[in-house]
Amino acid sequence: MTSVEISQEALVALLPRLSRPPASASRTHLPTILPLAFPTPLHLLNTLAAIHIVSSILSQPIHTRYFAETGGSATDTAIMGVLGLYLSSDEPWSTSNMLSTAAWKDGKLDEALLSEVFRIETTREKEHETMKGIRVGGRWDPGARVVEDLVAFFKGSAGILGKTSCVGEWVKKVIDDAWTEGDDAEVFVRNCCDWVSSRVLITSC
Repeated sequence: MTSVEISQEALVALLPRLSRPPASASRTHLPTILPLAFPTPLHLLNTLAAIHIVSSILSQPIHTRYFAETGGSATDTAIMGVLGLYLSSDEPWSTSNMLSTAAWKDGKLDEALLSEVFRIETTREKEHETMKGIRVGGRWDPGARVVEDLVAFFKGSAGILGKTSCVGEWVKKVIDDAWTEGDDAEVFVRNCCDWVSSRVLITSC
């Protein structure tokens, strides 16, 4: 994998081609297969894990207004943004890999980068208060809060991930530990979801 220029048009065109859940599925159901050639299974697992967690963050009620007014969706935004980070990364788990713990600890994913890659609208024009007919740009709180939550997640979770190379490696460790302890599928899913809710997502609150 080599660093490439992100094509937002290509990412937008990719979204309709991804597997979609049946109508009866939960809105948190996301694709488990992506039409990309990943260099290792860990890169695939890491990308899918990041998509799922970011989608959970963007699906919080506080961001409902943003997606309602922009016409987008939390799921599509998460997929497009995480794939954008993946395509702009190098393969090693270093600061040049935007989906690595190293890059998250280094603060590579700042507001400017995330608003661009995830295509989050953070400013809007409004009429000048004293000069009629003149429009000026200003901060739009719903969009700004989305970016702030993403920055908080990436920065906050870096410490939680410890010495693991990426969130995908952490997920694999959780799965391995669950099997070692003899948890059945239901117990594992409940424990994993509780862990993410109480420790990872709390960083964006």
